[in-house]
Parts: sequence; C-alpha cells; structure tokens
Amino acid sequence: MSGHTQGDPSTARRVMEAVPFGLWVTGAVSAIIVVTGMALTTVNRALSPVSSVIIAIVIALLLTALLQPLTSWLRRLGLRQGLAATLTMFAFLIGLAGVFWLTGSQIASGAQDLVDGVFDGLDSVQDWLKSEPFGISGDQVSSWIEQGREWLQSNWTSLAGGVLSAGSALSTVGVVFVIALVSTYFFLAQGRRLWLWFVRLLPRPTQQPVHDSMRRGWVAVLAYSRTQIIVAAVDAVGIGLGALLLGVPLVVPIAVLTFLMAFIPVVGAVLSGIVAVLIAFASNGWVAALIMIGVVLAVQQIESNVLQPLLMSRAVDIHPLAVILGVTVFSSVWGIMGALVSVPAMALVKVVVLSLRGHDPYPQMGSDPVPPYRESDPQDIDEPLVDETTEALERSEPTGSNDEGAVSGPPRPPSA
Repeated sequence: MSGHTQGDPSTARRVMEAVPFGLWVTGAVSAIIVVTGMALTTVNRALSPVSSVIIAIVIALLLTALLQPLTSWLRRLGLRQGLAATLTMFAFLIGLAGVFWLTGSQIASGAQDLVDGVFDGLDSVQDWLKSEPFGISGDQVSSWIEQGREWLQSNWTSLAGGVLSAGSALSTVGVVFVIALVSTYFFLAQGRRLWLWFVRLLPRPTQQPVHDSMRRGWVAVLAYSRTQIIVAAVDAVGIGLGALLLGVPLVVPIAVLTFLMAFIPVVGAVLSGIVAVLIAFASNGWVAALIMIGVVLAVQQIESNVLQPLLMSRAVDIHPLAVILGVTVFSSVWGIMGALVSVPAMALVKVVVLSLRGHDPYPQMGSDPVPPYRESDPQDIDEPLVDETTEALERSEPTGSNDEGAVSGPPRPPSA
C-alpha cells in the first residue's frame, strides 16, 4: 500500500503544487551556479601544474591579435603567409630590443640623479616634519631611520631568500616568453590549420557553429587590441610629454611603463600615474609632482571621456560596471594575467554566445564551411583564422551592437 502511495502521480503533483514556482526556479538557478562553480574550481586546480604553459598561450594569443594587422599588410604586398609571419616576428623583436635598450640606457644614465633626488626629497620631508604643526624633532626622525636599518639587518636572510626566489621566477618568465614567441609565430603563420585541427576533434554537429562563432569572437578581440593600442599610445605620449616638459628624468621608461600598464583596465593607469608622480617628486620636488598629478589626471580624463566612448565602446560593447567586476574577478583568481585578459575574454565570450544563440553580430562575415579531415589536406593552407584587414574592419559595422570589426568578402567555398 505504501509503495502504491509513493508511486502515485497525484502525490508528486501535490508536492510540486505546494512549492511555489519561484522557489523551484531559484533552486534550479542556485544548483546551476553551484555546479558551475565547482566545475570551474576543479578545472582551475587541474590546470595549475601547467599554468606556465597556459600563460604562454594566452600571451601568444594577445600578441597574435596585436601583430596580425602587420602580417595582413605584408600579405597584401604579395608575400606568403609564413614569410609574412617571420618578418612580423623579426620586426616585433627588433622593436622590443630597441625599447629595452633605450629604457635601460636612460635608467643607467639617470639612476644616480634619481637617487640624489630621493635623498633630497627625504631631507625636505624631514624638514617639513620638523615644522608646525607636526613639530617632530630630528632625533625622532633619526631614530625611525635607525630602526629601519636594524630591521633590514635582522631580515637580511629572508630578503636574500626572496631575491633567490625572484631569480627562479625570472627563469620561469624566460621560458614562458620563449614559448609565447614560438606560439605567436605559428598562430600568425598557421592559425587556420591549428584551429581546424581542434575543431575537427569536436562532434560533427557542433563543428560549424563553434567555428563560425569563434571567428566572430576573434574579430572582436582584434578590434579591442587595435583600439587599446591607440589608447595606450595616447596615454604614453601625453604623460611622457608632460614629464619631458617638466624636466623629469627617465622619460622613456615612464612612457613605456604607461603604455604597458594601459593594457590592464582600471588599475593600470592609476599605477603608472603614481610611478610618474613619485619620480617627479624625487627628482624635481613638490611643485613638479603636483604639476605631474595634473598632467596624469588630464590624460586620464581624455581617455575616459573622449577615447573610451569614441573608440572602445564601439570595439567592445561592455558596460563599465561589467568591466570593473570582470577585472576584479579575473585578477583575484589569476592575478595580473587575469586583469590583462579580462576585457578581451569578456568580449570574446559575449560575441560567441550571441552568435550561438542566433544573433549574429557580424552577418557580413558569412559562413566558412569546415572542410572534412584528410591527411595533408590541401585546404589547410597557412593562413590566419580570420583573413582580416584593417580596411575591412573599418568598413564593416556589426549589426545589433556597438562592436567594431568584421571581415568582408564572400564566404569560403566548401572543399570538394
């Protein structure tokens, strides 16, 4: 009898009717969130032993997005994809070496002046503390300095161990850098071949949707990278020019740091501005530091009120609150690398999800049929995933969003 009661459909119906529908929905959404969080945590822990390789691949993807316009320009000159990718990498390495050499030479020539300025600044701070309303005596300040020296002496062993750990970390960074450079070359030279190899591992019904949606997502990443270069260059030139007019040393290192930190949303500009102000204070005193603060604030206002609405909002249609939350979450989980990839990752996910759900942000791209797998398939020629050019991206305007960047031209014919 009890078994009959347990299997009675009316009993299950009464139980479902007794629980409010909103509670069922809340429970289902909560279960999905919990399961998704557990899955992400498991994946993160499983991939932690190979985090260096993953970081290298992520850096390679970002470098590919930055360098692909140059490779496309070389291809339009008639060069083959492999040769164009090789010349692009050579140009990138030469430019990188030149920046390092110029930065290092300026640091070497201006380091002593900066150290002298730091000591002069400390003396001025000490004199300021002695004056009203602080009235701190010189003996107290000297006592604090002596305590700092004693702390350094007592903790020298741990500091030395930290230096050794930093040396080990530098070796890891070197390995990551080499892997990233090699991966960047292959992404530029054989991006389509590598991507199709991965796509063909998926179940056949999912291959075409994943392929088309990821091509559109990659266009969004390209548009973001190109726009961010412009924003970073404006920041670097503005703050570097202000430092040059104020007679602040290390102008090139300040400009390079500003350019690189501009790729980290929200916090990058603040950190580079603080460094510029501190160098201005250490070298030229309070007045130069206050003027440098004004220069940094002016450049950041131009970025946030002119460049961001005019350029970035068209390239990546993501709400500023979503950017702040995304940067916070990504950086808390993956550190600086997470903050660096947060915005392009969100742009990629947004476009991919919209495309998979039937809302095509770039209908002018058409469809690129995935050719069937064959050994030494002649269809898998050396070319990028998306054969984009700067002119095509500028001419193409996505529909239904403010994103910019797409590919023009007819879709590829299916392979025989």
